[in-house]
Amino acid sequence: MGNVKRIRIADARRPATPAGPAPLPRITRLMALAIWFDELIRTGKVGTYAELARIGGVSRARVTQIMDLLDLDAPLQARLLEGGEHLPTERELRRQRPAT
Repeated sequence: MGNVKRIRIADARRPATPAGPAPLPRITRLMALAIWFDELIRTGKVGTYAELARIGGVSRARVTQIMDLLDLDAPLQARLLEGGEHLPTERELRRQRPAT
C-alpha cells in the first residue's frame, strides 16, 4: 500500500475542462491592428504614426511596418483576417514586397 496513489472519486468524475479557442495567429492580430490604427487616424482620434507609436510604446518604424499590411491586396488581407492555418508570416510578406 506504500506506493499506491490515492485518487478521489470526485476527481475521476469531474468532466474535462474544454480547451478554449485556439489563439489567433500573430499576422491575423497585426492585420486587425493595422485596420484599427487606420480608423484612429482617419477619424482624427490620433494624428500621426508617431503618436500611435508613443501610445503603443513602440517605434515609428514598427507602426509603419504594421500599417504596410494595408498595402496588401484585399483578398490576402481577408485571408489574413480569417486566420487559420498556413498563413504567411509578417517577415515572409515583407520579403515579398518590392523595396520602394
